[in-house]
Amino acid sequence: MLDTGLTSAERNPFYLLATTYGEHSTGFDGSFEEKNRRIWNGFMAHTLKPEFREKLAKALEKDPAEFLPLTDQELKHVEDRFDMANISFSELPAAETMHGFSSISFRDLVFQKSVLLSNRVFPFVIDFSRSKFCMNFSMQKSILTAAHFSDARFQRFAYFNEAKMGNIGWVGNAVEFRNARFRRQASFSKAQLKNADFTKAKFEEAVRFDDTIFYGGCPKFYEAALPEDTVFPLQPENWGFPTPSIDRFGTFKPYTPLQLKIESNSFTALRRRMEELQRPEDAHFFTRMEFRAKGEPKGWYGFSVKLYGWCSNYGYSIGRPLAALGFLLGLGIAAYFGYFISSSSSLVSAPDSPFWTGVGYSFSNTFSFFGLGKLVDEGVVGQLPSVLKLFAGIQTVFGLIFSFLLGLGLRNHFRVG
Repeated sequence: MLDTGLTSAERNPFYLLATTYGEHSTGFDGSFEEKNRRIWNGFMAHTLKPEFREKLAKALEKDPAEFLPLTDQELKHVEDRFDMANISFSELPAAETMHGFSSISFRDLVFQKSVLLSNRVFPFVIDFSRSKFCMNFSMQKSILTAAHFSDARFQRFAYFNEAKMGNIGWVGNAVEFRNARFRRQASFSKAQLKNADFTKAKFEEAVRFDDTIFYGGCPKFYEAALPEDTVFPLQPENWGFPTPSIDRFGTFKPYTPLQLKIESNSFTALRRRMEELQRPEDAHFFTRMEFRAKGEPKGWYGFSVKLYGWCSNYGYSIGRPLAALGFLLGLGIAAYFGYFISSSSSLVSAPDSPFWTGVGYSFSNTFSFFGLGKLVDEGVVGQLPSVLKLFAGIQTVFGLIFSFLLGLGLRNHFRVG
């Protein structure tokens, strides 16, 4: 054991397997990376069906031969690596004995050298909990069933770009970074993270989630420390809802109330953190995502929230309320103009210009709260039938609503902090 209470990674059988042809020092040495990757992928894909290996090879953009079982000569190289470390080769589980419930344990280890596990397949749960990485760490473009990094310590750069975590049939929290510490920059750009949990994680330098796809539910960032230059994707399609469930009778159940409550709370935590960082655009995005989750339940409340979203994108859209106001004005103009034209001969006080009278009255009703209620002579207005007077009242109500939503959208678009 080391003074830190952690075991050296060089005593771990899976680390020896991953570094069969050599270890990386401070940076990443590409001279033996391809051989190391072949050993890992060949060992891990041993029990997979041929058609699944081909899919993995295509996803990783690698030669399918890289995922074939290891040859006797390659296994001899692995055994030599164990002999050099003075560790029995029998400590490494045989590839054919590993199954869906197996795990790859890197727990409680200290990695003194850089760790490169990019472009690799992990068909079993991989666990780095409570481990310490003294140098750089990379798991870019790898495909994982599930990854646990709870209480891990990253002293240097950590790269998870384009990694697919939770893509091989895992149902629980596929990505856990609870209470993890990142001393330098961390990047999850274009990664796919399922049921990610970053509760109490601490990022001391920049962390990037640009173009990251979070699926299976909103990632949990409760009490997480995020720096000012944190980058999140601001597109709704990057933030998936919880995975729909099917009960024991085979009934499809989209979301439970508890799932949606957790979803909403997760977005609330992100919104509050963005408000603390004075990032209004990000904060309002997560506000909209909160409302999206709240709008899923059935009933009047869910319908009203959805209606708010349709009409104004939860107070962020300028175009939607502006288009609604235009439609409201146009509909009023058509109704009033049509009446004045068709009934001009029977009116006591016929307007001189039916069209402009219709335009004025439509504007007067829609924006009456701006003091435009007397653009048309009351004598002309008094001749309108009851139906058009009722419509005028409805026009006033909706004009106020859409004007408010337009003002809200302008405010949320152009506020600085």
